[in-house]
Amino acid sequence: MTIREFETYFTRLYLPLGMYALRIVDNADDAEDIVENTFMKAWQIVSSGSEIENFNSYIYVSNI
Repeated sequence: MTIREFETYFTRLYLPLGMYALRIVDNADDAEDIVENTFMKAWQIVSSGSEIENFNSYIYVSNI
């Protein structure tokens, strides 16, 4: 995955994932932390050369 592809996923999924996390934890600051940590972990995986086969699924289930 290229940086550009990752940025596209980030831009497209950040808000929906934040809303999803907010419904679960019921605290905006905690939800934002979860989303940021999730994307950081995903970036560590893809920047190391590994692949995430289904990025959307990974993002939604990895930390929530």
